[in-house]
Amino acid sequence: MKTQVSRAIAVVLSTLTVSIFVLSLTSTAASAHGIGGAGPTNSKTIIKSIKPSTNSFDIVPIENGEKVKLTRTSNEDIIVLGVDKEPYILINEKGTFINEKSATRIINRSMDSSLTQEEENREYAKTSADPKQEPKWIKESSSQTYRWHDHRSHYMGSIPDDVSNLGTSSLPIMTGSGKHLVSLEFVTTDAVNSTPYLVVLIILSTIIVGSVRFKTISTFLSSRVFLTTSTVLLSIFSIIHISGYIRFSDTSIMQSLIASLYGIIFTIFCFVLSVKLFKDRTQNWNGWLSKHSPILCGTGFLGITAGSLIEYEVFTYRYLSSSLNQTFVRTLVLLVAVLSLNILVYGLRFIKTNSQEQLAN
Repeated sequence: MKTQVSRAIAVVLSTLTVSIFVLSLTSTAASAHGIGGAGPTNSKTIIKSIKPSTNSFDIVPIENGEKVKLTRTSNEDIIVLGVDKEPYILINEKGTFINEKSATRIINRSMDSSLTQEEENREYAKTSADPKQEPKWIKESSSQTYRWHDHRSHYMGSIPDDVSNLGTSSLPIMTGSGKHLVSLEFVTTDAVNSTPYLVVLIILSTIIVGSVRFKTISTFLSSRVFLTTSTVLLSIFSIIHISGYIRFSDTSIMQSLIASLYGIIFTIFCFVLSVKLFKDRTQNWNGWLSKHSPILCGTGFLGITAGSLIEYEVFTYRYLSSSLNQTFVRTLVLLVAVLSLNILVYGLRFIKTNSQEQLAN
């Protein structure tokens, strides 16, 4: 009966982890944390000035400049002008409104793959080429804050080598006291040097995979203390990584959690394994490893795929989708990969041992 249960667990874990891995390969480039969500970039946006200065609104770039967040902070109406200087966004005491006749709203949605060509054509038909035509305001929300992607506030071109300043742009905003120009600058840093991380990963991975042949190292890496410490650390690392993304992504908690789905599943696996390690600490250790080898394999494989392989962008993009220090995030992902590999190696080793014992019996 126990053998059948172990096999069932192994099948479920294998199916789940393989499904997640396949989904990761078919997801978009912005899917490093899960299903959709904000992704890393090679440039970011900073606000250089607002002229003339004003207390009527507050504007900040969010998600490395992928979006801007505008907040009304006075009793004055706030109107963002579009690319043709037409009224585009209105924020007043009743909420946020979008001008249906503004072509800028369609231009800024040009990267939205959910719109079919027919739908896009219908939306363009509602716009007007005359910036002075009376706006048709459509209510977006009752909020005094609005977040949106604007091509003018995000660098859209390719990034040349040896260039740190990518140019400037501006957003014109009207208030009751007049017109204000928000000056934006696009910046970048040198390309990420992944070599040190790769060297460390290769060395540690070689030690882990080869440790099966070396009794002293093998005993340490498969010890109860080391594996328990590893699973606790993996849980902590995953939670830190997810919380960094949630603080970075200016969306609802639910949307952020959905975007972090892979990491959340991995955290649950680590937590369950940690509980089992603490709960069964009086049992024979080799027997415990054989009994729980399927969940060891599942946790290790999930850590390698969801915790590190899917996070490949951490080592290729300059500005990560995290509020945490960038070097810290890269190191975190490297540690997740190494610790997960160790758990997987010993899960596979004791699955093999368990199978041999069953055949002998």
